[in-house]
Amino acid sequence: MKNVILLNDRLTLPGDIGWLDSDPLCDCQEYDHLVLKNITIHQTDVSHADATVQFRPFKDSPEAITQTLKLIAEGDRWLIDDIISPQGSLWQAINSENQKTLASLRSLQRERPQHFVRELFNRLDDYSWPWTWVVSAQYRQAVNDYSQTAYKNNDIPAFGRLSHFAWPWRWTTSSAYRNAFLADAPITIEPDNDQDTEMETDKLYFYDNPIFFGKESQFARLNSIQVIAENNDRARIHVRFTLTDSSTKVQDLLLHRTQGQWEIEDFIRPDGGSLLKAMQQTTRRRLSTISPK
Repeated sequence: MKNVILLNDRLTLPGDIGWLDSDPLCDCQEYDHLVLKNITIHQTDVSHADATVQFRPFKDSPEAITQTLKLIAEGDRWLIDDIISPQGSLWQAINSENQKTLASLRSLQRERPQHFVRELFNRLDDYSWPWTWVVSAQYRQAVNDYSQTAYKNNDIPAFGRLSHFAWPWRWTTSSAYRNAFLADAPITIEPDNDQDTEMETDKLYFYDNPIFFGKESQFARLNSIQVIAENNDRARIHVRFTLTDSSTKVQDLLLHRTQGQWEIEDFIRPDGGSLLKAMQQTTRRRLSTISPK
């Protein structure tokens, strides 16, 4: 469970809620005066048990939900390791989503670097691949580092708040499940001062797709692709394209092939140079102004 949740979180684009956008215990985003109707326990061995639970999320509604909690013993506590809802296994659902995304990423690869770049533009509107996984590990880490400075207070994002009232469901799950969920969730609640300026910076570095200078829906057409330099497993590709507002954008993509896969190491723009270096500098500046709690 830990591995599939952690991978799914990493495959989720910055700023997106991700696959777990609701409380898996109640299979809902909200409940009010939950009414527990029945619990049936079937223990398979000393460390594994199934708890089938039937409940009504809302006291005034007759609708009932039945789920099976797959339990494991950790120390002197029983914790949840998987949840079986009418839609099936939570683990299987997350794993299936992961495999679809990974397959889509593999299908983008081409032998020549310019053909790989062209495929990125050709496939921009199917929304099946996260741009954070066609960039290098260093660039992806820089995005993660920057995202931790994008807001104040290291808490659960407001848009992800659920009506858990007195107890958080995460702390009734296994440590592996809980740690995986929290591992890459640094996004926070309160935006910095100077919201407009900060939001534009956030868009530049992690909300917008840097391949297209924004959201995929703003892309109109690819005008040209030119190989500026190529040496063994490295290449510099110049691209020119038009957005829906009729503006023309140009930039160079620095590519590196590692383990047979092309990835983007950096975006070089005529008005600002290296996007990676600019993002790293902004991260360092922000970290220097954040006072520890």
